Amino acid sequence: MFMEQWIQSLRRRIQILQDRSLLRQLRHDSVHLDFSSNDYLALNQNGVIAEMLRDLVQSDDKIRSIGSTGSRLIRGHYEIFERVEAEFAAFTGTEAATLFHSGYAANTGVIPTVVDRRDIIFCDRLCHASLLDGIRLSGARRYYFEHNNLNDLEAKLKRHGGSQRNWIITESIFSMDGDSPDLQRMTRLAAAHNAL
Repeated sequence: MFMEQWIQSLRRRIQILQDRSLLRQLRHDSVHLDFSSNDYLALNQNGVIAEMLRDLVQSDDKIRSIGSTGSRLIRGHYEIFERVEAEFAAFTGTEAATLFHSGYAANTGVIPTVVDRRDIIFCDRLCHASLLDGIRLSGARRYYFEHNNLNDLEAKLKRHGGSQRNWIITESIFSMDGDSPDLQRMTRLAAAHNAL
């Protein structure tokens, strides 16, 4: 039930943006003079690198660049990105996919987009800094539970969880220690406390 309500709230937020003409479109211009690139050394135009990549993807004639050159919204969007995302969505059985160039970009982009200041986040104390940055950027209230301590998480959910949207953020494998949370129990806790 919570998931359905959350999806409906996302759809309403998207509709508001659409009604205000605030949704942006990715574009690819094949002919341009580039003043907005991060490709300072013009490596995306390097013939040797381009030839290697073309061989790697079996001479796909639609690849004309070997780097994004900048933000996809500004100047770094190419058709192949859409193709890769569509293939990934098909592979995972989802409606769509967005791929990010790094985990940091994903965490600081996605979390503040889907979480807002009215929400509450419960986060493992040892989560990666990029997750913590994404949480901070969201403006949501946050409570940190002791590392992999689901009893502490449950106590905090009981004490601080409420009618707001509650989020539990952790990692599947903590790279510094190599340990993992009990995701099955965590999922049961989330369901019991109306959290994602």
